[in-house]
Amino acid sequence: MQHKFFLLLLFLITGSLLLPAQNTVPEQRVSIEGKTYILHLIREDETIFSLCQSYKIEQKELVAANPDLLFGLKPGNIIKIPVTQDTGFIEHKVKRKQTVFSIARQYKITLEELYRFNPSAKRGIKRGQILRIPMPAMPAIPAPPQKETEQVITATDIREIPDRHQPSERLKPRTKYFYHQLESGETLFDLEKRYGLSRDSLLAINPVLEKGILPGATILVPSGQLPVVFSEPVNENEFTRHTVQADENIYDVATAYHVKISELKNVNPELEYRELLAGEELLIPDKSVRVKVLAENLTDTLLTMPSYEVKHHYQEMPEPCQTDPFNKKESYRIAVMLPLFLDANDTINRIPLTDKELLADSVFMSTYRQGTPLPKDTFKIRSEKIIDPRSENFMHLYEGILMAADSLRKQGMESELYVFDTNRNSLVIDSLLQLDIFRKMDLIIGPVYPNLQRSVSAFSAENHIPMVSPLSLAGSFEHDNPYYFKVNPNKDFLIRETAHWITDEFFDKNLIVLKMGNYQYLPEAKLVDLCREKLYSTGYYDQCRDVLYHECDFETEGIWGLQRILSSDRENVFIIPAVNEGQISVAVTNLNTLAEQNHVRLVGLSGFKGYQSIQAEYFHQVQLQYLTHYFVDYDSIPVNQFIATFKKQFATEPNEFSFQGFDLAYYFMSALQKYGKDMVHCIPDFRIKLNQLNLHFQKVSPTGGYMNCGLFKIGYGKDFSIKNEGLYNPNYLLHN
Repeated sequence: MQHKFFLLLLFLITGSLLLPAQNTVPEQRVSIEGKTYILHLIREDETIFSLCQSYKIEQKELVAANPDLLFGLKPGNIIKIPVTQDTGFIEHKVKRKQTVFSIARQYKITLEELYRFNPSAKRGIKRGQILRIPMPAMPAIPAPPQKETEQVITATDIREIPDRHQPSERLKPRTKYFYHQLESGETLFDLEKRYGLSRDSLLAINPVLEKGILPGATILVPSGQLPVVFSEPVNENEFTRHTVQADENIYDVATAYHVKISELKNVNPELEYRELLAGEELLIPDKSVRVKVLAENLTDTLLTMPSYEVKHHYQEMPEPCQTDPFNKKESYRIAVMLPLFLDANDTINRIPLTDKELLADSVFMSTYRQGTPLPKDTFKIRSEKIIDPRSENFMHLYEGILMAADSLRKQGMESELYVFDTNRNSLVIDSLLQLDIFRKMDLIIGPVYPNLQRSVSAFSAENHIPMVSPLSLAGSFEHDNPYYFKVNPNKDFLIRETAHWITDEFFDKNLIVLKMGNYQYLPEAKLVDLCREKLYSTGYYDQCRDVLYHECDFETEGIWGLQRILSSDRENVFIIPAVNEGQISVAVTNLNTLAEQNHVRLVGLSGFKGYQSIQAEYFHQVQLQYLTHYFVDYDSIPVNQFIATFKKQFATEPNEFSFQGFDLAYYFMSALQKYGKDMVHCIPDFRIKLNQLNLHFQKVSPTGGYMNCGLFKIGYGKDFSIKNEGLYNPNYLLHN
């Protein structure tokens, strides 16, 4: 028997030399009879030799702890790795294409921890380099039998689906927790909002949060406190069903089935606000069905494609605000504070008259007494009145507000509008706040300039009167005033959501960051950093054979540098982190040339379209896409009805300020009519379709006010169309 043992062990050792070594992730530490072990799940490509190399132990120690290894490794089994009490690190050998992001993700540590024990990694890592990885400090637990240990690791909760939601009465497995990887800029309050959890609950489950938000760290989120969504396809043949495996993420699923992440989220809306749960079942749009329909209808004049229709049933949703008749009033007072410059508009239409013109005026001469001096500073009113350029857009905003009030009046809402000309003067605003009537207001719209809002915001908070900032994305009064509503989301939010959108929508494309000068000091640098951080932390780049992320310095490498990294078989998606119009114009002009022979798409911020030096057709050629909170669809019936009514009432074409005024006034006045004084607390649950705006307000802090987080996806087409490609509303299930 001893001879057979030696031969078998020799076979295992020599055979393993032919296979590549692979480091593995320690999954759990246990204490058995005073000895510490790491529980390790065996993978397909692992050998005894590679395991011993990874964990720095002798082969005889490994076999002694796991006698069944005499009969060979079995992928999927769990073995014990003996460790000494003072062993605190694993040595990891860097492999081809690995990054600090992917290594930190593999071992479930933060970048801060990786850099702490490997300071040189801050300057970059290279293949073959050895990194020290701290092992997780997990509490020792009694060692159950091997079979029970496997049950602990793979256990899931089973919930029975109610008959009214799931006629098939199938069981849907769900894990108790799922993982969330922290990212730069996240806060505890962001996590509270996203998952509907209290700060104390998050800290109790994840003590690592006591140290603050460490980018790259993974935390646990209890799935039981989130809404449950049951998705049922109208046509089962259009879908495949996929059961989520442990450690599988949404990028793995999208890649395996060749679908976009946005397509997965459309049919599985719960994925808008949480990660995958091991054991749950996802609906996957079956694109082969569309290919078949297309092939069968190539000769048809009318081609009808499957619509991937899905019915959603919601359970455990938060209770929406209920209307309370006792909180309503018979009539509401709304203050509108705008810089209308009425005095300037009054004088701009006065035309001074000379003495000669007076004497030639028959009407004047019929009343003039000979010998008396001619009156001074005489004038006549311009027949075709003009508007002071400073107030023109605000007049449009005001006219839109008037139309909203009139529309709601026809629906039975009683309201009084009090319009105040602020003249863009802080002294005027301070004097207005002294009026007794202001304390009786139910809603304040304005002022429009953030430097004039401070005193009004303080007044709003003190008197519990909702205040709307209608235009500016600057200022930060929403952080201090719980009654403050910012309609235009700030740039930091737009950049963060654009990064999320890019990494979801274009993760499998050839992504190119086009550097135009030194951009690191710009807010747009965060867009690049977040995209890089998230894409490398998904694990998708580790599995892909191609390099899909590039940063090209256009000033030093030029057009030839770009052509070197272009992909011929994948879409080339460009990000330009710049704000200088000249630099962006040069970049877009060159991308326009490349787009003639390559599949090019530019993803940017909404400000790009405002640059006058860039020809509009270039944006169509590079298929510009961006997120924005406002968009007017001139093909829609409601928009055209609004235009016709506006022209009839004001004898002029409406502009974007007209739409903005109507939408925000209609939204807030409708909320007042529905909720009364509870409007402030019910706003996150209040959604109505508007002409231009996508309004979806969320609190910015536990004691602060609200900012609009509703966005549209806008796309330029090569057919010179500009289309609204749908709503972009992260976490919308929790705030419907």
